[in-house]
Amino acid sequence: MHILTADGCFGSDGFFYAPSINIDTASLEKLFVHKIFKMLLKKSLITERVIELISTWKHTGFGVYCGKRINPIDARSTENLARYIIRA
Repeated sequence: MHILTADGCFGSDGFFYAPSINIDTASLEKLFVHKIFKMLLKKSLITERVIELISTWKHTGFGVYCGKRINPIDARSTENLARYIIRA
């Protein structure tokens, strides 16, 4: 599963606001994993035992990557991102 998200939001004034700080990807990844496991448990699609096993793996398959921001007018970077998304 790949998820592409914005690292900011639009305000009521129409401007896009992005955080000026570096994003702590390790903490964000832990939160993401927790939320995914919680959702799967609630839907009875996974057990506590499976979560325990996955948590012991060196590579769990979960990851968070925060790359450089892409300017909407940067056609080449936008196209490269689009190619990556459809490849998955």
